[in-house]
Amino acid sequence: MTFAPEALDFLRRLEQNNEREWFHAHREEYDQLLLEPARDFVEAFGALSERLGEGVDADPRVGRSIMRINRDTRFSRDKRPYKTHLDLWFPQGAGPSRERPGFWFRLTPERLILGAGMHNLERPVLERFRDEVADRKRGGELVQAVEEVRAAGGEVGGQTYKRVPAGYDADEPRAELLRHSGLYAWVEHAPPPPETHTPDFPAFCVEEYRRLLPVQRWLLALVAAAALLMTAAIATAAPSASSTTFRLVGRGTPLPTQPDSGPCPQGRTVYAIASSSGTRIGTAHGCVLTIARTDDASGLRRIVQTVLERDALPAGTIVSRQRQTFVFARDERRSTAVFRGRVVRGTGRYAHAAGTVSGGGPTVAGVADWRITIRRR
Repeated sequence: MTFAPEALDFLRRLEQNNEREWFHAHREEYDQLLLEPARDFVEAFGALSERLGEGVDADPRVGRSIMRINRDTRFSRDKRPYKTHLDLWFPQGAGPSRERPGFWFRLTPERLILGAGMHNLERPVLERFRDEVADRKRGGELVQAVEEVRAAGGEVGGQTYKRVPAGYDADEPRAELLRHSGLYAWVEHAPPPPETHTPDFPAFCVEEYRRLLPVQRWLLALVAAAALLMTAAIATAAPSASSTTFRLVGRGTPLPTQPDSGPCPQGRTVYAIASSSGTRIGTAHGCVLTIARTDDASGLRRIVQTVLERDALPAGTIVSRQRQTFVFARDERRSTAVFRGRVVRGTGRYAHAAGTVSGGGPTVAGVADWRITIRRR
């Protein structure tokens, strides 16, 4: 399903009749012309998002990638209840949606705006941003990224301060960037391009976003570095906190009976990482390297496997090589496991300790729910 020209007509009529009674009477039109095509767009965009790098979230739910049509009027003098445009949001990387850079989309009757970055940098990230701008190497990389985006036809924004912040040289070559409170890039099409009403629209948007990647990639590195600093600060402030618990949640796949050969002979699995409360905070890529399996006469099965795992958490990437031992009864969909590993690259502050597995085990398809505790060294 694509955005029909009538979708833009609906937004024009909504602008003229921005009242709850009118919207409720035309709710079915909104669903058919905008909401359902938006869901299809998000799903199609998600299938293409690897072209923009890893970790782009495309969730076709209202309140996730599809922004609500209702306006928040609690603190606004403008009490019109509805937006007169369609907004989409695709965050990238680990962490809460609004605390990481991403790709944004705004469709109005007059124009299409596609952007990338962060409109507002929270204080810890903003402080890190200023330090990196002032740094010759990282600041120079940002200047180059901005030049590349502009050369590709994009615009760069985020400057809100009139003066350079205290503590920084007003004559700094990158002083203009020091006056930013956010960093984002965008391209604009007025009127919306013909592709808006065709099945090629998701691919068109991906290619437009690629023009903004230099700024987006610089921001991803910034946010990751700021998260590492915040983690170190928390560790220093609370030395008694000796461990952190998180979860790997996802659908498992059966492992082969006989070992194969290759760089990841037993297959690769991607899980979502959630906090202990279940909130998604990252991703994990597990590569099973070796498997040894034994069954005894009573039906008890033991599997020992070596796994190379990359956990992308807000604190950075933890890469560990683990030895995992599973013990469970044959044909049961629950198992327990003990695994230990060491960090070989990443934050350098954590090492895997013991954990348990419930749900699908390593030999049956099912939902995996791994609860893992990582202890500080």
